[in-house]
Amino acid sequence: MSAPPIDAPTRRAPNAPNRQRPQSGSAQPPVQSSSHQSGVILQRLVLGLITVLAAAVAWWRIYPPLSLPVPALSGTLLGAMAVVFADRATAGLPALRGLARLALGLVAALVAGLITAMTVAVPRSTAPADAVTGVIEAVTGGISRILTTTLPAPPAADLLPQFAVLCALAAAATAAIARSRGGLALAAPALCLLLTALICGVGGAGDPLWVALPFVLATGFLVLARPNPVSIAVTTVVLALGCAGGLAVGGLAREPMDPRHLTAPPLKAEQPTAPMDELAGWLRHSGDTAFEAQVDAAWQKNPQPWRIATLDTYDGIRWSSSTPAVPVGYDLPESEETRPPLAQSEVSVTPVALEGVYVPVTGRVGHLARPGMTYDLRAETLVDPEGLNGTYEQTVTLGETEKESLAGTAAGRAGSGDPSRSLEGCTDGQIVRLAQSAVAGADGRPLSQALALQTWFSQSSGLKLDPEAMPGHSCGRVLELFGANGSGNGNNGNDANQGNGTPDQFATAYVLMARSLGLPARVAVGFAAGRADESGKVTVSFGDADAWPEIWFQGQGWVPFSATPDRSGSSAPLEQEEQQQEQPTQQPEPPKEEPADTGPPQEGSLDQAGTAEAETTDWTPLIAAVAVVLALLLALPVVGAVVNVLRRRRRQAAGALGAWAELLDRLADLGHPSAGRTSLEVRRLLTGVEPGTGRDVDALGRLVDAQVYGGSSRGADPQAWGHLRQIEKALAPHRPWARRLARAVDPRPRRWA
Repeated sequence: MSAPPIDAPTRRAPNAPNRQRPQSGSAQPPVQSSSHQSGVILQRLVLGLITVLAAAVAWWRIYPPLSLPVPALSGTLLGAMAVVFADRATAGLPALRGLARLALGLVAALVAGLITAMTVAVPRSTAPADAVTGVIEAVTGGISRILTTTLPAPPAADLLPQFAVLCALAAAATAAIARSRGGLALAAPALCLLLTALICGVGGAGDPLWVALPFVLATGFLVLARPNPVSIAVTTVVLALGCAGGLAVGGLAREPMDPRHLTAPPLKAEQPTAPMDELAGWLRHSGDTAFEAQVDAAWQKNPQPWRIATLDTYDGIRWSSSTPAVPVGYDLPESEETRPPLAQSEVSVTPVALEGVYVPVTGRVGHLARPGMTYDLRAETLVDPEGLNGTYEQTVTLGETEKESLAGTAAGRAGSGDPSRSLEGCTDGQIVRLAQSAVAGADGRPLSQALALQTWFSQSSGLKLDPEAMPGHSCGRVLELFGANGSGNGNNGNDANQGNGTPDQFATAYVLMARSLGLPARVAVGFAAGRADESGKVTVSFGDADAWPEIWFQGQGWVPFSATPDRSGSSAPLEQEEQQQEQPTQQPEPPKEEPADTGPPQEGSLDQAGTAEAETTDWTPLIAAVAVVLALLLALPVVGAVVNVLRRRRRQAAGALGAWAELLDRLADLGHPSAGRTSLEVRRLLTGVEPGTGRDVDALGRLVDAQVYGGSSRGADPQAWGHLRQIEKALAPHRPWARRLARAVDPRPRRWA
């Protein structure tokens, strides 16, 4: 007579072969019915789809959370239904099953993308053709656009449908796997979905460990034989231990690899004419309204100019920006500017006669009401690649620097290759001589030099602002303003053009002179603040167009100055003033070149980053993480021991079947997994290890047969557990103490190991 395998006849060990029940008394598990097999597949499918949805949570780092439920649920359900329908449709044609799954899975992914494009994507696609176009663009270029867009990425019609497609494909693959196997294989498609989110979401909201925690929890259920409160508690402890260890390791890492550093951000459109080139034309139409803006009380208390672009690279003819613009979503990255903010303001800009792609901005932009634009972080330039249209709502931070507070502040040090100090576009010695004469009465501090240049342009240079002056801001045109030709050897220019210029020409001259003094400088172009009425409506005309220089100061960022001369001009000729300032008594000492290792490095440079990191290293998070890890390492064995005690008590209440389950666990500890074996096979294994256990195994097998097939009541059976204890006592010498200790704190059932 032989005992049945553990859990027979109510449960059968996985992967154990089906056996027909013999004619004699040897007990075998019954053959599984089709309904039972369907139930197993359904259970696998449900657990697998839960892992897909859990992995979809990590996409919160990429998209706004409220935009995720519709694509995640629609993609997951449609993908799973497609595979189930394909299996039913090809029940009699197994050779076509794989092709049917692939075809219907792709169709389900397309439908999920269409649902997303027509419900939650922005702008919402009402026409099927527009929705299909959005899905195709999302699938073909969604990843590259995510990697070149600031996070969170907008739920755009050419981005968000890709998430629904990925969810559908992951669910379809999970459903196909569930038809044949379970376990960790079910988590493979969801893992791909999770890794895609983690790679594309570097720098997004939330910590990677916490957004991945739902997936890890869902995966933990896949490896459990039967989820229950005890196993959930154990899984939670194990996962907490893993997360704490990850936090400890993460605290040691400097910065995660960002694939955006490897991706060149594309510009969707280019402005055919630079804004600096249009400035003179704007001033000739001074009476026309360029744009209107609606501002709040905070802006009216501190009105600020409207910036179109800032440019730091000069080739002797034109200005441009050295940093690329990147696509942005709703939230813009923080600026390099570090001056203290004064207030936050809500403004909206509506172009009237202003054309092109450059959007006027005021203050420091932090949030946009509509996505799809590009932004140059360093130049703080906002571009609408589709051209100016509609209203641009912005959330901005207003800030203003009191120049008196910069008296002891050093000018920023440009990093290697930084163009903000370059004079390559205009190396004429006349620029250097003019700059030295302009700062003759100032000390060597950067602020004093910048203010001296500002005073020189506004009061004593004999310059005049003239919108009708000859356009252009090339090096030759700038030198012509001061009565010098391109070589700086005399006045060979046109006297009618001497001293008369436009704002872009004076700003260019100021920046070149500042760079010759060693100050990092750039040009900004835009409009003055304009005129606001009582309702907060601001009207900005082309007559408000302006260009101004900006100087970088440590701790403050780019600080604007003015290069605009007195509109009435000065009666002192340029030549006479320059000759007076070039007398030996007026010659200042050349500015001393500051040592390369004095003063803090420029904001954003590698040297400053290393210094800041060294000064701000805080070991408190690492110490806390290590303490949590140690606490969990001590708590985990206690939890495992409690789980084992509770399991043994539960099995004691099950009588002989519970004793048989414990016996199979002991065999597994010895390296003999025995789920699905008959009592005869178990007896052979045990007697091979310890011959003295045969009598107790036979007696325990008869008690199990009596309970399963003899109608014995299911309850505590001291006799069966007495035989088990005798077997365990005989096997004790074959189990080293280290293995027994590990088994005492290991909460896993061992019979299927």
